[in-house]
Amino acid sequence: MKMQFEPPTGEGYYWWTNFGEHTPTIMRVTRSHSRDKSLYADNGEYNFPIDSEPNIQTTPEGEDEEPVITIDGVDYYYGTDMWSKAIELPEINGEFILPDSF
Repeated sequence: MKMQFEPPTGEGYYWWTNFGEHTPTIMRVTRSHSRDKSLYADNGEYNFPIDSEPNIQTTPEGEDEEPVITIDGVDYYYGTDMWSKAIELPEINGEFILPDSF
């Protein structure tokens, strides 16, 4: 699976990480019912609107903070969002594993 900085642009299921304690995790992405039809991510633990611009942290917040990943010589820090392309839900013994199940 390849992760990317670009956030989802449509509904579906996606792997998401911000390099926090409980990520990566599968997120359900849906459209709001409001006029702007914004996208929201939810998995029962995390719930947030998805910005159209990637959330990328390339500077540390503290002096001792280490980068969580380095790509093409660029250091990225905690809080950087990375997403997969839309995925099919995983299945165990014929049962789908829903994001709320984690």
